[in-house]
Amino acid sequence: MKTSYKKSVVAFMDILGFEALVKNIDDDPKLHETVYNSLSKIHAIANKIDNPNFPDINQNLNVSVFSDCIAITCDMEEIGHLFWTCGHLQADLMFNGVLLRGGISYGKVIHEGNLLYGKGLIDAYKLESKAASYPRIIFDPILIDSLAPVWKADFMRTDQDGFLAIDPFKFEVGHPYCPILEEEGECPRYLYLLEAAQRIKEGFQKAYSLDQKAKWLWLELSYNEAVSAYNEEFSSNLALSRIQGV
Repeated sequence: MKTSYKKSVVAFMDILGFEALVKNIDDDPKLHETVYNSLSKIHAIANKIDNPNFPDINQNLNVSVFSDCIAITCDMEEIGHLFWTCGHLQADLMFNGVLLRGGISYGKVIHEGNLLYGKGLIDAYKLESKAASYPRIIFDPILIDSLAPVWKADFMRTDQDGFLAIDPFKFEVGHPYCPILEEEGECPRYLYLLEAAQRIKEGFQKAYSLDQKAKWLWLELSYNEAVSAYNEEFSSNLALSRIQGV
């Protein structure tokens, strides 16, 4: 039997609070639509369905979906496609009130269809479950030198614990009328940030546990940092989020 147990870039991501979301579907009809749409987008990536929000999905990404989890592997040469896919997915789901957490590492795996195992997967899973903690997608330090400088400068941030994470607020996705508004001279990132603030407030209000509320509060801090940077760059006065009304 010939297998390909080789070094690959491995991303492992899952939806935070998925069990609570499913348990509360009966009490909130809109919640079922949110869960269904979120999982549909994840499966669209797995099936490489054309979607303008995920322009970098291609045949060189291997994707598997397990319930609310998604794993993506690729050769090092394709890390750019994986990077953009993860960033757009995180931003798109967050726009719809769903939080994604993940880890991206590098190591040997076998990924054939939904058959996936190896040290690379274990390392990515440990990053997601043990280190990421909050709704962020973090990179294994061994990958830092493989990331394009422009990605790190424009689309990522370094958190207080030293991990480099994708900044979802730098991806202009999710707004249903974005193309039309952009033609009218509106800024896509401004629109995304404006809508994201409302999603963060709604997510905090609907959180079913203190643990979930803490994750939305953490996200608010990241959002406010992004807004401050946007205001400075574009001389804007976009308001910060205040999900607790203070």
